[in-house]
Amino acid sequence: MFGLGPVLFADGSFTERMVTLGVVILIYLALATLTYFVFRRKGK
Repeated sequence: MFGLGPVLFADGSFTERMVTLGVVILIYLALATLTYFVFRRKGK
């Protein structure tokens, strides 16, 4: 669903690409954290 494609193929400036990269990294971190807590609770 979320990938690095929007970062690599963005038509904007370098700054716009870095902002997009930051957003994608934040989404990855949020999904990873959510997944960690969901599976941690199921394990107990």
